[in-house]
Amino acid sequence: TVINYDNYYINYGGLYNERFEEGKITSDGGYIAIGYTNSQNIEGIESSYSTINNDALIVKFDARGNVIWQDTFGGSHADVFLNVIEIEENGEKYYIAVGYAGSIDGDLAGVDVTSAYNKPIIVKYDENGNVVNKKIFIDFGDIYSIEKTGNSYIAVGEVNEDYQGEIYENKISNFNGYNDAFIIQLNNNFEVEWSSFFGGSNAEVFYEFIITDFGYVTVGAGRSINGDMADIYVDDSASIYDGIIVSYDKEGNILNKNAFGSSTNDYFYSLIEVSNGYIAVGQVTNNDLDLSNTGKSGAIIAKYDKSLNFEKYIVVDNNNSNILNDIIIDNDKIIAVGRVLDNNLYTDGIILEITEDLGIVKEERFKGNNSDAFNAIVKKDSNYIIFGYTYSKGKDVYDTLDPYLKGNQDAILLSYDESLNLTKIFNKMVDTELIPKEVVKNYGTSIPSYENKDSLKLYTTNNPNEDLGNWCDVNMIHSGERDNYNYTYCLRPFNSSDMISLYEKTNADGVQFKSGLNDYKINLNTDKIDLSNSWFKLTFRYNNSLNEIKLIFNGNKYTIQECVELGYIEPLVIHGNNQTDAYKSNLNNNSNNVLSEGKIEHVYGNNNVYVYFKTKTSGFEGISFNFEGTAFGLNTYFTLEALRNFEISLSKAE
Repeated sequence: TVINYDNYYINYGGLYNERFEEGKITSDGGYIAIGYTNSQNIEGIESSYSTINNDALIVKFDARGNVIWQDTFGGSHADVFLNVIEIEENGEKYYIAVGYAGSIDGDLAGVDVTSAYNKPIIVKYDENGNVVNKKIFIDFGDIYSIEKTGNSYIAVGEVNEDYQGEIYENKISNFNGYNDAFIIQLNNNFEVEWSSFFGGSNAEVFYEFIITDFGYVTVGAGRSINGDMADIYVDDSASIYDGIIVSYDKEGNILNKNAFGSSTNDYFYSLIEVSNGYIAVGQVTNNDLDLSNTGKSGAIIAKYDKSLNFEKYIVVDNNNSNILNDIIIDNDKIIAVGRVLDNNLYTDGIILEITEDLGIVKEERFKGNNSDAFNAIVKKDSNYIIFGYTYSKGKDVYDTLDPYLKGNQDAILLSYDESLNLTKIFNKMVDTELIPKEVVKNYGTSIPSYENKDSLKLYTTNNPNEDLGNWCDVNMIHSGERDNYNYTYCLRPFNSSDMISLYEKTNADGVQFKSGLNDYKINLNTDKIDLSNSWFKLTFRYNNSLNEIKLIFNGNKYTIQECVELGYIEPLVIHGNNQTDAYKSNLNNNSNNVLSEGKIEHVYGNNNVYVYFKTKTSGFEGISFNFEGTAFGLNTYFTLEALRNFEISLSKAE
């Protein structure tokens, strides 16, 4: 049954993850959107490789949001489109998509490299969605933005010194080393006419640029303290990014430059030109140095004069996870979009109207019951069209007949009017046969053993129809055949915001062990977050033996086996390790021993053991164990994470 109705958003995707990074209004009144997908298939298209890794995605919509055509571009590694434009040649319309490709097979077959690394790509589509030209550079890097100017194209991005191809060979400025930001001019066949690099001995990148009367102004991030960054860097650490803004003449020569930042990473992602200068938006992650007069960090708006002298800034809200991704100027209005963290540790899409002197006129948030984000915005007639993604679902999210996503993460189009009210300009189509299945909860009656791994079938929220052993891998879907007990990272929600650490870190990766027998009580305030239906992931990284490993419930300590027998946790306890070859049998024994005996024997080197469990009662307070050694460095630590909105079952969805 297909239901049609007017709505203010269109969600697009397959069973797994889709995301729109950018979109534009097309000359026929529709929209062209780009990003990535890792779904096995989307209604109307199939990809041979998207089950393995991300494929670049491009979708043409009509004015009502109906799909006209769609295509994936990629191979067996990660491939992503980051920007798209429409052009006209000889009376014909074309779409130029840029980004990066890690693949050397599939649509990238024939590339003259022997190993997979990110390569800048340009793909030209005709108005019917056929690829008519593609350019794969051998340089290691990305193209983030492209525009047509006269008979040439201008593009910006980053390249690495380790792989030197056409972009490097046509340089008009010094290549400073490691990753350099670049601005390039291309002819109609996407051949490099000149390239100009910006950087030092560390890493720089350009994300976006605008065309001006004198040339170009671009924004990005840099972390060198020498080279082109020598006289503008903010933090004196060569590992910390500052937001950067740089102007060029039409031949690629640097005119002016500036940087802005704190003692942690900061970025400028987008900019506009206003009557007396430029406004850039992005993210700052600390409130010191250039941010010291506000006491805030997060989504930033900064203003520069025509010579790129800094004038003023504001920080929206106060959380270093907040980001503004795009900004446009609409006559006398300035509109910016991004994402901000809410009280439940999810993100909301945000749209702002601001003035030239950075006053906030109006702010609206798009808030679902999970994470939502806005990546790009354009103006069409009297509406603002936004491109982004959502993990939210449920009738309490949208006032609509469609309470479901097409998968785990859907790409979305939304429409706001000039007063920033949602407007129903799209034709929403719901095929009730394609609504994703819910997990059937079946936890069994006892802890499954390693010996029955070949017959054990596990199904999760990420795919309740397919056994976990056939598709799991780090953040992606599939990377070669694995069995159900050789996983290390795949039992997790697709949305990282659904993974909540329950301890403050004491080193870079987790909580460092203390010698001897110690209780480690959960020390994060999670009172505002409902974890009652969550799974928990316990990870030990160790280089000495551990014993007396127990869970703490209501002040008492029990082995994991005892917790099952007493009814504190469900009997479906999943355990695994980080090895598939050397020392595999010993590590598998450790996985079993931690359950029944509460101990892990040291094998050799640094090893990981993972335990997943789900509580049946309240009162879970943390863990306790005895560490027989001296903790040092990054080799001895543990983590405990709550996996919310995530389910594991022994049964396939009906």
